[in-house]
Amino acid sequence: GIERIDLLVLSHADADHFNAVSELLERFTVCRLAVAPPFLQSDSPEAQAVLREANQRQIPLEVLTAGTPVAFSETATLQVLHPLAGDVADGNDNAASLVLTVEAAGRRLLLTGDLDGDAVDELLARGVPECDAMVAPHHGSRTSLPPRLAEAVRPRVVLISGTGDSGWEAVREAYAATGPDGMGADVACTCRQAAIRLRMEPHG
Repeated sequence: GIERIDLLVLSHADADHFNAVSELLERFTVCRLAVAPPFLQSDSPEAQAVLREANQRQIPLEVLTAGTPVAFSETATLQVLHPLAGDVADGNDNAASLVLTVEAAGRRLLLTGDLDGDAVDELLARGVPECDAMVAPHHGSRTSLPPRLAEAVRPRVVLISGTGDSGWEAVREAYAATGPDGMGADVACTCRQAAIRLRMEPHG
């Protein structure tokens, strides 16, 4: 019964993170589209096509950087943590990924895009709040250095959107060991559970 998307956030200009947007725009009423500045600067034909289609449909475009206030709803707030204003992709779209938190019902979710490399260190140096849940960067791949963000965030739940390659068990164990209070985190992957719905409610 969902017919409207209030805010569609595109983390960065890698097609595997936005290749369903055209169909979303066709099937749903999208009220606002948000990107980081490097998305606008991308020479990806696919990224430029998405921006053109959004413009043709007269969907308001918001450009987000760390600290940008984002009006969302009376029951949820968004905080943009990365990238900083003035950051450029320099050929690495992953490093320019939008990283933000969504807070609702006293809970906090961290969305990471494909953040990697020095950008992870820079974000950690600025400080990342503890979160109840996070979406793993890089689809939970072994190259994403799984514990680095999770050790700072200490999530109860880690969500992975990925195919579950041969390194899946090692990745799952690495994330599972990073939960709060020595309890470990629950790790859910679309490669095992298919579509995942996360509910953030006052009791958990």
